[in-house]
Amino acid sequence: MNSIHNLSLDTGSNELEVIEFYIEEEQDDGSIYRGYYGINVAKVLEIIQMPQLTKIPSRKKSPTLGTFNLRGRIIPLIDLSTWLNKKMIPSEDPRVIVCEFSGMITAFLVTGVERIYRISWEDVEAPTEELISFSSGSVIGVIRIEERILFLLDMEYMLQEIMSVEYKKENVEDVFKDSSLYADGHRIVLFVDDSASIRKVVSEVLIKLHYTVLTAFDGKEAWKILVQLKQKAEQEGKPLNTFLDCIVTDIEMPEMDGHTLTKRIKEDSVMRTLPVILYSSIITSSSQHKGERVGADYQINKTNVETLARQIKTAIASSTSPNK
Repeated sequence: MNSIHNLSLDTGSNELEVIEFYIEEEQDDGSIYRGYYGINVAKVLEIIQMPQLTKIPSRKKSPTLGTFNLRGRIIPLIDLSTWLNKKMIPSEDPRVIVCEFSGMITAFLVTGVERIYRISWEDVEAPTEELISFSSGSVIGVIRIEERILFLLDMEYMLQEIMSVEYKKENVEDVFKDSSLYADGHRIVLFVDDSASIRKVVSEVLIKLHYTVLTAFDGKEAWKILVQLKQKAEQEGKPLNTFLDCIVTDIEMPEMDGHTLTKRIKEDSVMRTLPVILYSSIITSSSQHKGERVGADYQINKTNVETLARQIKTAIASSTSPNK
């Protein structure tokens, strides 16, 4: 399995393709345990054998093993087992998963790769609080495949912690210095993301920019909120934009993904007037057509909250919603 080509997925079908891989680790009693994990195919460029590495200096133990050259690109290689606090057993033929997300290309070292599964987001279970704590927040979903369990990993969170590329305090503070980013009047945003840390940071920023923020864990919860707001608007004889101005949603989420949520919104005769911003690490120039097909008004690759704040204000100003 080298180059990865997505199987044909209907946009808005609430399905995803997951690559199953594994890490063989040594237990405290000397036994060998094989842990199975998954990553969205949309993030994977290719799977290769162990490349020749150039070591990089580090003052402390780091999961970054070094860098390698792949067709002119210098790519960092991260030992996934080190990040997961596992003791991976050396393999004669390990595999490297080359990924692209959050505007970066990064590679992860694993023991081996199995196959690709097509599943529904409804079959992805949200991790329990215990699992979130045990995995240090690196697991965003649980998938039951045949006789085993796959843990769907939050690669963006790992990269954020390892390489300090996203949502750092010094970057966030710069947002508040720009007066043009503050909300114009009383504006309400629904922010949908299954990552508790991202919900917290983005919500705090938007609140400081004078927005009222509603949050949802996934598309299913967001849809319930939208239906309730629509019913309230109808009961009070007011337009929907009285209660909501803009929706910002991630794509990868358990139960209902962002594409499916957007499709439902744009197929509803009342909700369709609300601007929808897809805010995800898997938006690339080659995948933007998926968001366009479900009617997303804007698509932003997850980079920093300043870009998002600017897009929210543009989206509201460009919508047909009257001023409150």
